[in-house]
Amino acid sequence: SGASRAADRGMPTTGWQDGNSQQEETEVLDPPKPSERMQNVAERIKQLETAGNYEELIKAWVEYGACVRMQHSDKDKLLVRTHFNLATTYLRQKLVPQALYQFKEADLVNQANDAADDALSFKCRIMEGMGICETRLGHFKAAETLLEQAKWLCMKKAIGKEGNDDILAQPIEEIDVEDMTDADGAIASVLVAKSELYSAQGDFDKAVECLTQAHGLKENQLGRDDKQIGKLFSALGTIRQKQMRHKMELLQDVQATLESAIRIRQEIQDKTEGIVLKGLEQEKGLEQLLRDIANMQDKKSTLEFEVRECKADVLDFMNRARKNTSLNVGEDHVETMKITKLVTNLAEKFAEEESARVGRDILDEETLDSRSPGKIKSAEETQAWLSKRGIDPDEFGLGAPTTAPSEHDKTDIIVSMLRVKPKGSGP
Repeated sequence: SGASRAADRGMPTTGWQDGNSQQEETEVLDPPKPSERMQNVAERIKQLETAGNYEELIKAWVEYGACVRMQHSDKDKLLVRTHFNLATTYLRQKLVPQALYQFKEADLVNQANDAADDALSFKCRIMEGMGICETRLGHFKAAETLLEQAKWLCMKKAIGKEGNDDILAQPIEEIDVEDMTDADGAIASVLVAKSELYSAQGDFDKAVECLTQAHGLKENQLGRDDKQIGKLFSALGTIRQKQMRHKMELLQDVQATLESAIRIRQEIQDKTEGIVLKGLEQEKGLEQLLRDIANMQDKKSTLEFEVRECKADVLDFMNRARKNTSLNVGEDHVETMKITKLVTNLAEKFAEEESARVGRDILDEETLDSRSPGKIKSAEETQAWLSKRGIDPDEFGLGAPTTAPSEHDKTDIIVSMLRVKPKGSGP
């Protein structure tokens, strides 16, 4: 048997003599070069990005990174972009820990290429991405540190004066806009990320402040009608809606506590009717209860107005977002119809609640004909001025409106009414 195996070793292998098998052997031994494979994967990445196939997109970016390592090195600057895009794709998939890991990998490679022209730009975006991840993981302290660093770096890049700490130490809203062109939108992007952090912490006023600053920068950069402006209005409306719900919860707690205190006061009055309370402690206890009731009533009134202010802001911002969307994609677009339905539902709901509060229908013909409180006063002053001079208002188109207000006009009226502070309330 041993001789037989020796003889077999001298025999040609079956199938290797034929031409087709020889071609298969050549294909196996000559794979595509890394540069060619990189180009093919890059084309596939574009297609997957367009299709929104993020699962396959992640695989494609991993393959692209392997090609970069084979073609260049483990520290090549192309890997900064690769890890960064992997991170953002993971974020879209809500895979936050994986995204954070890829941002950190991008930062390590970017540090190795700190002399590259785009190193600072990537540093800003990487810090922002890491901050967003830490926010969504609930690590607020780490997120705040990262986002502050990202904002400072973005401002430093925008101002173009490295090492000028005097300018960078100023609050962002106090820095001259001419020094902060924010051409790439990096500062505005970080401010949006900071608003998400503040919102997650329940600091809604700071969240709105950041979005308002981002809106100012974007409007200067892109103009007031750009689609991104509409998205910022929508984000502002969403933040105010969260704040409204938070204040409504506080209002319910105050209302419950107030009702309990009033009930206790009534029980005391019923039991002590016609009796004079004796003793310092009893008198002090009743006086403190009455003070607590007065304080809670004031707090209730304040919260009620703050809830109404939030409602006004929600409706106003969402309506501005609707107008922007309609301008950019048209009235009949599905996106416009979706936000129009949202604004309509909010307007109806808030109008019903306000009508219940004031005890009358705020959208009846008489109220709508009078429009907003501010416009009422302005119209009355105009009419009086024209009347004194014997001028017919209709001659100049300044007479009373002859057509009923549209649904969108009603929305503006509801916003105006919600902003009116009740008589007798504080400043």
